[in-house]
Amino acid sequence: MKNKIKKLINFLLGLFGLTIISKNNSHFLNSDNLKNENLFNKYVEAMNFLRLDFFGGWEESDLDLLKKYLYSTNKEYKYGYIYDWLGVVTPIKFHGWIKNPSDHYIVKNHLPVPNDEIHADAIEYIALLKSFELTKNKKNYTAVELGSSYSPWASAAGVVAKRKKYKNINLVAVEASKKAIPKIEEQFKVNNLLECKNLKIFLHNSAVSEKNGYVYFPDVDTNSDNGAQISKSKKNTDYRGLNLNHVRVNSKSLSEITKKFSRVDFLHMDLQGAEEFLIENNNFINCINKKVKVLFFATQSRLIEGKAVKVLFNNNWTLYRERPTTYKQNKHAIDPNGWTLRDGAQIWINNEI
Repeated sequence: MKNKIKKLINFLLGLFGLTIISKNNSHFLNSDNLKNENLFNKYVEAMNFLRLDFFGGWEESDLDLLKKYLYSTNKEYKYGYIYDWLGVVTPIKFHGWIKNPSDHYIVKNHLPVPNDEIHADAIEYIALLKSFELTKNKKNYTAVELGSSYSPWASAAGVVAKRKKYKNINLVAVEASKKAIPKIEEQFKVNNLLECKNLKIFLHNSAVSEKNGYVYFPDVDTNSDNGAQISKSKKNTDYRGLNLNHVRVNSKSLSEITKKFSRVDFLHMDLQGAEEFLIENNNFINCINKKVKVLFFATQSRLIEGKAVKVLFNNNWTLYRERPTTYKQNKHAIDPNGWTLRDGAQIWINNEI
């Protein structure tokens, strides 16, 4: 454990061209170090630089996995699109914070460490690629994305699975917002996933919940707001304290969503706090125990993280990587989930499959 901590500190300091001052085999700041080397300011600089990624959820060994899937292309870049390191193409307009989306293109062909500088951190890519490393064979691959927005993860799974020549590929996107459905279809289209004979797409315009029925979902534009959360009753204010009209939407259980598949290689969940209800539901747990090999679990609070650890550990899952939620209390949120500055994340591997 001490060696791991030493390696981590050395790595972080290495970003700034520093080394650790060792005195009496101690690697902590002391008065001599502060006086002679002025390390205190360097530590503060390192902390500020990595503030939201200090517990990044990735390890040095993960770099080899990421490098293995690094894809270079000679394709002609077109204005209005993002071209990433996996070979995935995404319309810039899906990211509302990027100005003048049609006037330029963006190329991000570096490894996403600590993040891809657009929408995702290293830990999410590690989860996706780990699912390919653990597939049962090269014939079948199934990815399910809950809370899809424009479906970046199901589409990325499709791009990689297609390149790796899986014979039967199933991509499932589940999104509550009706406005997002055309974006999902466009995302699959620009990545040439709609006309593959060996690839099937299952698109659900619904929320995921403990059972089939209906719930309420804020009427938002997912280009600029991916923080919406379902509610079991109609509201005018969401958990963040934002005034938003909630509309009635269909909801489906995970069992219903995955009923056509005996195995799900990759399940990506990012439900802005609604994970809490699912992780406490026996039917949901029974479903993932039977079918899911790799689970990426975005967490909106440390309470949810703790519940997930307790439940999944007791069901013989391995916590492969994790990064805690980053909070800052504010005056507007009506629930601590609304304090979140950066979602937490966990990668779980099912030992029973």
